[in-house]
Amino acid sequence: MSNSEAQTEIGQDAAILECHKKFLGSKGFNPILSSLNKQSILRFESLGIPHGKHEMFTFVDTKGLIQIVSQGRRERIGTVSEDIINRNIYPGCEKSIIVIVDGFYVKSLSNIRGAGNSVHVMNIEKAVSDINLNRYLLNIAERESDVFSSINGAFFTGGIMIDIANDTNLSTPLQILHISTSPVEEPAMITPRIVLRAGNSSSASVIVKYIGTAGDYLVNSTMDVMLEDGAVLKLWQVQADSPKAWHLSKTHVQMSRMSKLGTVLAYSGCKIARSNFEVHLSGEGAELTLNGISVLCENEQAHSYIRVYHEAPGCISNQLFRNIVKGRARTSVDGTVIVREGAQLTCSEQLINNLVLSDDARADTKPNLMIYNDNVKCTHGSTAGSLDEDQIFYLRTRNFTEVSARALLTASFAKKVINSIDYPPVAEEVRDILLKKLET
Repeated sequence: MSNSEAQTEIGQDAAILECHKKFLGSKGFNPILSSLNKQSILRFESLGIPHGKHEMFTFVDTKGLIQIVSQGRRERIGTVSEDIINRNIYPGCEKSIIVIVDGFYVKSLSNIRGAGNSVHVMNIEKAVSDINLNRYLLNIAERESDVFSSINGAFFTGGIMIDIANDTNLSTPLQILHISTSPVEEPAMITPRIVLRAGNSSSASVIVKYIGTAGDYLVNSTMDVMLEDGAVLKLWQVQADSPKAWHLSKTHVQMSRMSKLGTVLAYSGCKIARSNFEVHLSGEGAELTLNGISVLCENEQAHSYIRVYHEAPGCISNQLFRNIVKGRARTSVDGTVIVREGAQLTCSEQLINNLVLSDDARADTKPNLMIYNDNVKCTHGSTAGSLDEDQIFYLRTRNFTEVSARALLTASFAKKVINSIDYPPVAEEVRDILLKKLET
C-alpha cells in the first residue's frame, strides 16, 4: 500500500470517528444502547478502513461505500405508500409481517396477529435489559471482524428483537420487509438491526426481503440469530434493492445442540451487494444448509463472504452457491469452513458453480478448509464456465430456437437452489425476479 493510500485511509477513519462524536450528541442517539455503540466504535478503530488487498474485501471495491459511510447515518424516515407494502407482502404473510423503513421498525405498518402469543416482537432497547442478551451482543461487538458491521453497531439507535417461544410450531412464515426510501439530500447510511431468537424445540420460517423505492442509498444491515436446543429455522433472504443502491448485510448465527438452519440467499444485485454470513455450530449435532443464487446483468455486483465454524462433535454443514453473470457484472463467493479441535465426526460439503454468459463478466471463487481435527469428512469445489454448446445443439434439433434453448439451460442451472426455498410464493418471486433479467 502506498503512502498516499495510507494517508487516505487515515483520513477516512478520522472522518467516521468525527461523525460518531456528532452522533453521540445528536437527537437520534439512544443512551440505552450507548454501551453497544461505544464497543462497536472501539472495534472499528481496531479494524480500520479496509485497503485494496484486505482479505475480507479481495473482490470488492469499497471506495464508494466508505464515502457514503463517512457522511453518517440517516435519521429521518421516508414516506412509504401502502401500495408498495402490499405489493411486497407474500401471500399468506398478511398477518405475520414486520415492516422496517429506513432502518426503523414501524409498528403501525406491521401485523403479527397471525403468530398469536408464540412470537414476541419488542424494541431492541427493551430487549437489552436482559443481561444475558446484552452480554451476548457486547461479546459479538468486541470480536466483530467485519468493519461495516462494526459501523452498524456504532451508529444504530434502535431495532427489534423477535423471540419465538419454546415448542412453537409456526405454520405461516414470518416476513421482515426492509424498505429503503430515496433521500432528497445526498445518500446516507441506513442501519437496521434485528435480533432473532428461536426457542428450544421451536420450528419457524422467516423471510427477510430488502427493497428500495428508488434512487441511491446504502443499507448496512446486521442480524443476530440464536437457535436454542432443537430449534429448526428456515431463513430466506431476498435482496431486491434499487439498481443504484449499495447493500451490505452481516448475519451472525449461533447454533445450539441438535438445532437446524436452512438458509437461501437470493441476490438480484445492485451497485454492490455484499453478504457476510458467519455461523457457529456450537452444539453437538447442529446442522446447517446454506445455499445462494444470483443473476447479475450490466454492471451489477453481488458478493458472498461465508465463514462456518464447526465447534462441536457430529455437526453437518452443506453449502451450494450458483451465480449467473452477463454483461460486465461481477460476483464472488469467499467461503471458509473451520473445524475446531474436538469437533469430531464433522461432515461438510461446499460447492460453488458459476455460469458466465459474456466475455466481460467475472466470477471469482475462494473455497477454503481449515481443519484442526482428523476424524472429519470435508469436501469443497468450484466451477466456472459457459453454456454447453452441445446441449444447445441438441435442443435445437428438438425444435427449440437458440434463444429458448439458452434460456432453458440457464433456468435449469438456477433451478436447484431456487427450489430449495420450500415456500412457493417466495420461490416463485425469486424465479421471476432473477430469471426475467436474463430476457433483457
